[in-house]
Amino acid sequence: PCNKRIIHSHERQSLHHVTTFHTTPFNQGKPWATRFLSLRNFFYERLERRELFADSVKAIVPVSNLLGEMIKRKHPKSESLLKDAVHPGVFMETEGNASKRVVPPEGGTLGFIGKEWNRKGLPKVVGIWRELKKTRPKLKLRIAGVSPDLISHLFGPDDKDIEVLGLIKDKESFYKSIDLLVHPAKYEAFGMVITEALSMGIPVLCSSECGASECVNSANGLTLASTEKLSFWVDNASKIISEKSMFNYEMSWRKVASRYINIYSKI
Repeated sequence: PCNKRIIHSHERQSLHHVTTFHTTPFNQGKPWATRFLSLRNFFYERLERRELFADSVKAIVPVSNLLGEMIKRKHPKSESLLKDAVHPGVFMETEGNASKRVVPPEGGTLGFIGKEWNRKGLPKVVGIWRELKKTRPKLKLRIAGVSPDLISHLFGPDDKDIEVLGLIKDKESFYKSIDLLVHPAKYEAFGMVITEALSMGIPVLCSSECGASECVNSANGLTLASTEKLSFWVDNASKIISEKSMFNYEMSWRKVASRYINIYSKI
């Protein structure tokens, strides 16, 4: 019978006991009245509340504590149901490089990956790359996840050493080919590219508005507010890419499962 089962949902369900919440709350930060001005908004809001507050719900598990705070701000009554974040597992074909190669003082490669390139901060990445090229004239920029024709306007005729790969299947090779992942996104519930890069031994410079920034520390990168001046991002990118880093990041799905088993046992 159903009362002997735990139903764990990752979508907009209504009969679950545990929900993993993956995305920023709908219309986050917008005035309350505007959230109900259209049928579309009304039903998205209703689905979100049903996922969080259906009668059967015993636990809300965000993918980052940053996301948990967002949920709490929008839905204060969620506080009693919210659990500590369980970060998503990462599995790459080759994980945990013991060390990052020394980057030539005049070169290196910055990397960016993301389909929603504008929200994820690609224009800022291009600006960082241009500034760094003044001291690293052979510095490359490698971009994946977005079609070249959508971002061609970001580059001028004098921009060299840029490679736009478009959609890629072999993410492992992409991460192996870069020396620093730059991800200055605005409002990212998690940001899997951050932990994917870390699991491959690649340091990260990302915005503190990314949930996965919780996984970045002084050993594997830096986090900055997305609103910080470009010069501050440039200085910190230069610092990270100039240092030989040695670290391992690991979040196996077995570890994720163990954390959920602990939640299940309490409900």
